[in-house]
Amino acid sequence: MYLNSMNLNHLKIFESVYRLGSTVLASQELHLTQSGVSQHIKTLEDHLGTPLFDRIGKRLVPTACAKLLFEQTQLGFAHIEKALTHIQGVEEELSGPINIGMPSDFGNNCVLKILASFAVANPKVELRIIYGLAYEMNKLLLEGKLDFAFVDDFVTSPQLEHEVVYEETLSLYASAKYLQGKKMGRDPLTYFESLHYIDYFESGIILSRWFKHHYHFKHFVPHVRAFAPEVEAISVLIKNHLGAGVLPRHHAEKLNLHCFKEKEIPLKNKISVAYLQRRSHSLVSVKALELIKEKLLIVGSAANFN
Repeated sequence: MYLNSMNLNHLKIFESVYRLGSTVLASQELHLTQSGVSQHIKTLEDHLGTPLFDRIGKRLVPTACAKLLFEQTQLGFAHIEKALTHIQGVEEELSGPINIGMPSDFGNNCVLKILASFAVANPKVELRIIYGLAYEMNKLLLEGKLDFAFVDDFVTSPQLEHEVVYEETLSLYASAKYLQGKKMGRDPLTYFESLHYIDYFESGIILSRWFKHHYHFKHFVPHVRAFAPEVEAISVLIKNHLGAGVLPRHHAEKLNLHCFKEKEIPLKNKISVAYLQRRSHSLVSVKALELIKEKLLIVGSAANFN
């Protein structure tokens, strides 16, 4: 067998270096010197006859062979750990880091409480949270830096799986002070054209989507006074009377803002969880995602019912 000629410690050290992306961090985790870790990786590469990492500046970039070896090594270690705990007759304890990406507002309002309860119930679990937009999460997932991520639009990479886990309602809001003296007459289009707006994009695409859904305006171009990619920024500008903007209801319900009347069923924004198809996930990340999906489906169902 090929394993008979191999030092299995090399695989354990390789798994740590790949997962952490650094020989320094791996040496700290394994209580070894950095030079010792580097020598183990070099010996393993020599034994396999192929490089596992490209050294680009101070960065270690995994090769295709390294990605394959990591997936199978991580899976094998998980199976061995499970067998050992079963033999010893002890309950398997969840431990280790979870790397999760999410948009800040959705994460803060809907995900962090669930993650906190999960970590409290499992004291050896570490939470590593990264905020960002969908395209940023896409990149980090493909690089193997995230276990999974929540995105507010469909992921385009064919290497990623996505699953809808939540639907947030989008509504149009403005401050009462901004709307003073502005009354809607018989022509809604003229009224809405007179207002100023804040959007997430300079083109006003989210606003256009809302007006098309509720008022069927075909050629309405909102006058966008400001745009910002964060919900919190949009809400601050609305609260400070700059204009009207679209916010998720789970965020806006805590603000004292005027909500415009809607003519159709609520406009929904689907939140999906995305993850790399072929990546072998740790037990702790699997269990965390199961809990989050369960809780989000309950909250989402309640919100849709109401």
